[in-house]
Amino acid sequence: RIALCITLVLIAQHFAKKKILAEDEKNLFLLRLAVGIGTLGGTCFKDANLTDADFSHAILKSTNFRFANATRTFWRQTKYLKFARVETTILDDSKVRELLITGYGKDQEYIGANLRGANLISTNLSNANFKLADLGEASLKAANLNNANLTETLAIGTNFTTAQMSGTCLEGWNIDHSTILDNIESKYIYLLEKPKPETDDRERRPSSGYFQAGDFTKLFQEVLDTVDLIFRNGVDAKAFMSSFQQVQGENQDIPMKIRGMENKGDGVVVITIDVPPETDKEKIHQRFFQFYDENLRVLEEKYQKELQQIKRHINQNLQESEIKHQIELAEIKKQNTRSEEQKDYMMSLVNQIFQKSTSANYLVTLNFAGGNFATGFPVIRANIWSDGHPLPISFTSKLPPNLKIPQLYNHWSQKYEQLREYYGNLDLLPRIKPKQQQTTNFSKKDIEKEVQKIILEIRELEKEWRLLLNNWLNESNFNKIEKELRTRFNLSDKVRLIIQSENILMQHIPWHLWNFCSDYKSAETAIGLPEANRMEKLNTAREKIRILAIFGNDERINIEADKQYLSSLSREAEILPLVKPSRQELDEKLWDEKGWDIICFSGHSESKADGSTGCFYLGNETKMTIEELENALVTTIRKGLQLAIFNSCDGLGLARQLAKLHIPAIIVMREEVADVVAQKFLQDFLELFSSGKSLYISVREAREKLQIMEDKFPGASWLPVICQNSAEVPPSFQCGHLARQ
Repeated sequence: RIALCITLVLIAQHFAKKKILAEDEKNLFLLRLAVGIGTLGGTCFKDANLTDADFSHAILKSTNFRFANATRTFWRQTKYLKFARVETTILDDSKVRELLITGYGKDQEYIGANLRGANLISTNLSNANFKLADLGEASLKAANLNNANLTETLAIGTNFTTAQMSGTCLEGWNIDHSTILDNIESKYIYLLEKPKPETDDRERRPSSGYFQAGDFTKLFQEVLDTVDLIFRNGVDAKAFMSSFQQVQGENQDIPMKIRGMENKGDGVVVITIDVPPETDKEKIHQRFFQFYDENLRVLEEKYQKELQQIKRHINQNLQESEIKHQIELAEIKKQNTRSEEQKDYMMSLVNQIFQKSTSANYLVTLNFAGGNFATGFPVIRANIWSDGHPLPISFTSKLPPNLKIPQLYNHWSQKYEQLREYYGNLDLLPRIKPKQQQTTNFSKKDIEKEVQKIILEIRELEKEWRLLLNNWLNESNFNKIEKELRTRFNLSDKVRLIIQSENILMQHIPWHLWNFCSDYKSAETAIGLPEANRMEKLNTAREKIRILAIFGNDERINIEADKQYLSSLSREAEILPLVKPSRQELDEKLWDEKGWDIICFSGHSESKADGSTGCFYLGNETKMTIEELENALVTTIRKGLQLAIFNSCDGLGLARQLAKLHIPAIIVMREEVADVVAQKFLQDFLELFSSGKSLYISVREAREKLQIMEDKFPGASWLPVICQNSAEVPPSFQCGHLARQ
């Protein structure tokens, strides 16, 4: 037996030396037989995990690497690797093996090659052709890829750090968020392997000149962060906006925004959507076009149906000689109306793209999870989200005790109540259920004199508010939060700042007096609960925004103005007015099959002093609480309710109850509000919001416009406040649809 083995080994060595070293197909079987015999008793790495192992300069004759995990294993300048067993590894391909050993692949062809997990660090690959090759999980750090062809190359998880890629062709290469493109050295690249017909255009990037440092990475980072929606016969803007809202509704945990739109010619339009890198882009793309095709069909059917109705009317009412001419005129008029509608939607889309490109949007939450003014707030967690990134920057701080703040609030509230009582005698009532009027022996002149005195006192207290609040927030432990915010934000950035606390006084505090909010003109504060959640939504499509306008008890106040302001939106929205409804009528409308986007209440309301609950008044002294409507409200929230407006007094208790139902956003008045102040706020807010401005900017500007009324109603601009569910994105009014910002 020993003699037989020796004989076989000698035969194998003879063939290896004399005949089969060339590794041609005719001799491949014999080579593998010889290597298999030669590795008997040699070093064995079978099934071993050799990830990132370094075999450079090693002598590997008679070594067994079968079934080993050779991801990024370094084979540079190894010897006799040809005589190792490498089945099921990328080394089985002699051309790939040669490349890994020599580190030299200039001008070579690797079309369709399996280079998955290859370690090609510092390899010369200039002018090499990797079309259709698999470079997944490979390392090409510092590799020379100048003028290489990476057309349709798979590069998922590939590391190109500091690679040279000038003149490289990257048509259709497959990368994702795991592809590393840091510090690429590139002057320019091509996006086409071959020029366009009858041109020499290979889609050079940049079109002229050269990349600056970081431009290459930025260019392809945008590709990773976007979904391209390609429309080959133009785009129907109305169908697009409807479909975009539906996709957003299905993916509420994924921030999306429209990045841009490009007309490629020949009816081809590309609209780019920003999404986080790890998003399932194929799913987003597929669902969008499912919605788009269906919405396009519905719009066309509606258009044709309306046109047929016009034709029937003409046929019934005109003589035969006039029918053809009138039908032609009707078709032209209908087409013009449709074109104008498309222009409106397209202009809104363009405005949305432009607005998003001029400044950044940020969300900041300050979570006061525990503590109070007597003992201080020991843990305040600040979170900052920038648009497009799902994870926040987070840090903590604290604030010391401060009993002066509750004392100041109590003093301010007492003066506010005195002013209210005097105004009651002058028939300037707030939107709170009227209390029994106290008879006074004062003349109207005396009352007006007392009113002016109280107004001056309240103004002095307002100065104290600003000073006391900023001194408290300037404490060294908390001031680092403000410094961090100022470091990260530009003055033009849009900042949504949510104060999260269960403490009712924290919700009463006029946070807009904080110096940070004064300096950042596009920042607005909101309040919220420390815990936030979102409700799973039903896919309920609506052609227009639907507003349920509830007009309740109007004793001694005028809510006709509110009706007029809401009716001015009838072109953009479907509005259903409910005037002094019964409990049953209100409940029934909340259960409406189509659902609602906005609920707006005008009338009297009030909350408990601790802010735990609140109520509002319908007709005939009917008092309603949120708990009594909970089932109906939960259903309409699931159907897409995004905003509740209570243009009435003392709404913090109502806001707290609604927040627990996970409604996205609520607008209430912090304190009692004069009737004329409530009217002006609603008018200005609706004008701003329906023009396309964000919810936060609309509230800030409408709130600031109330300052002109503070000669009679001090603190009027302090009253409106957003209660924001931080797990939801605030809505915006776009093209007749309530969109997620």
